[in-house]
Amino acid sequence: MNPPSVLFSCVEPSADLHASHVVRALAAQEPDLRVLAAGGDFLERAGAEVALDTRGHAVMGLVEVVRHLGFFRQLRRRTLALVRRAKPMAAVLVDAPGYHMRLGRSLRRAFPRLPILYYIAPKAWASRPGRARALARFATRLLCIFPFEEAWFRRQGVQAAYVGNPTLDELRPHIVRRETRFAAVDGPAGTEARPAGPWGAGRARTVAVFPGSRAAELRRMWPLCARTMDLLRGRLPDLAFTVALAPETDPVALRRLAPIPERTAFVAPGESHALLAQAAFALAKSGTTTLEAALLGKPMAVCYAGHPVSYHLVRMAIKLPYVSLPNILLGRRAVTELIQREAMPEKLAEEVSLLAESPERYAVQRRDLLALRDSLGGESAAMRAAREIASRI
Repeated sequence: MNPPSVLFSCVEPSADLHASHVVRALAAQEPDLRVLAAGGDFLERAGAEVALDTRGHAVMGLVEVVRHLGFFRQLRRRTLALVRRAKPMAAVLVDAPGYHMRLGRSLRRAFPRLPILYYIAPKAWASRPGRARALARFATRLLCIFPFEEAWFRRQGVQAAYVGNPTLDELRPHIVRRETRFAAVDGPAGTEARPAGPWGAGRARTVAVFPGSRAAELRRMWPLCARTMDLLRGRLPDLAFTVALAPETDPVALRRLAPIPERTAFVAPGESHALLAQAAFALAKSGTTTLEAALLGKPMAVCYAGHPVSYHLVRMAIKLPYVSLPNILLGRRAVTELIQREAMPEKLAEEVSLLAESPERYAVQRRDLLALRDSLGGESAAMRAAREIASRI
């Protein structure tokens, strides 16, 4: 007889990380439960038995997805075989809707009575609302990470529950400490590490710069950010700039795309939360970083410049008036968004200058962001998600 078990399915590093916290919380609640996983390093370190290794297969973009189709088809078949063999008491699918919507349907057809929980809801409220109907057909419970999602998905017939936000959980140590140090890495000649301080006169004032992580976006975003930094240094000489490096990116690679402004510091991958925690302001590409900055109460300017055709297709699919998560969650324009043709160095520099020179304007935006953080607070997402999973076992 197989011991009681639960299966976690993760195909992206971020999902693997978030799921690992849930696994630890679940172990505290159900110490005799065996956790099987399709996943990677984080789940393995959390005590899960990684039966199916998904490391190195996180993809984004049409070309990358096509190249990995064979792997994901095989992974789906192997997951079904694992469920058939191990007979887990529940399956937990984490994020990655492109893969998990298909896996969820396959699991429901093969195992009609298996409880299937989906953690980190697909953003069907932003695009592809038909996914909500598909979720209703296979998901026993949808575990949402934004408060408004629960009511939205319930209106679509999905059994949904808000469990908290895992990004907020990741940032709690920085929120509690407030003052953190980060390790700056050496850049090429002409750059240096600078200490960060509060957004106030007489102290070093740090702008945390997040130009993106993927090669295609860096080709457009780094020249935009570098020129903005140059303009700001001319207007506000006391500003300090620190750039968050993405994995497999270094200052030398950035310099090939555009000159690096003098006295620019860099932080290595994994140090971005510490950088945000002690920076005064963020200049960030639209994406998860904007939510992280918001939860740390850091005012920001959001920018994005992508391939015109790709951006047009995305905007056709997404039926929201905003692109940054802080504005989407607040339902209004709390932070400035400069997108595509609006994303010009002069406009970005002007926005940062306004916030640097107006304590009132800066305070208003910070107050909005802290209100957003309060709306997502409470017990950790991992603990609440673990309770939902345990209730199905």
